[in-house]
Amino acid sequence: MDVRLPSRVGAVLPLPTSTSFEGAVYQGLLVGASAGGRVVKPLAAQWPDAQGRFRLVLPASVRGKTVRLWQSSFQAFSTFPAKPGGAVDLSTWPAALSPRVSTGTASVRIPGE
Repeated sequence: MDVRLPSRVGAVLPLPTSTSFEGAVYQGLLVGASAGGRVVKPLAAQWPDAQGRFRLVLPASVRGKTVRLWQSSFQAFSTFPAKPGGAVDLSTWPAALSPRVSTGTASVRIPGE
């Protein structure tokens, strides 16, 4: 919503204008990886499906490193339909994790070159 304040005291506040965006809010379990205490932004990711299967495509920068998988109840605005087993809108990927996020789900050593 774009709210514009009047330029002088006592002036009438104009009605705000709004702009809509295509998309919807998705809330569910997100699984990701961290390395060296920092969130790794994947190149591609899928939401867990009904059986708990998910997919992460991690960048080459984690080759040879051990990553820790985390899971979080996540709420994000997706510009395309978000569904179990479907693609995650990576523009909403978290840059950091809340201390309440479970970060020790599993550790995985990523093979080097």
